[in-house]
Amino acid sequence: MEIVKRFKSKKNNVYLVKIDGEFKVLKKYSDISNFNKEKSFYDILKGENIKIPNIIKDDIKEKSILFDYIGQKTAVELIENYEVESNEDECIKLILKIYKW
Repeated sequence: MEIVKRFKSKKNNVYLVKIDGEFKVLKKYSDISNFNKEKSFYDILKGENIKIPNIIKDDIKEKSILFDYIGQKTAVELIENYEVESNEDECIKLILKIYKW
């Protein structure tokens, strides 16, 4: 496994990794409660018919989850881009979409 990039995250360590020539996302949680919250949140989202990456592997001892990489920007990255571009209208639209969802 090759670490390609580290993503911004306040609570966890999140990496873009390359395994057998394919990109994946490895998320290492700071504690077991964050790991468990993420797993239960994932199950809720999966049941809502929302496009989310597949879990390839989870490891409770390592408090980590390996996801498929879907190659899209996260909501936080989009908001940061809108901030840099001073594009308040698009930022508000995105925040409202998240709120309504």
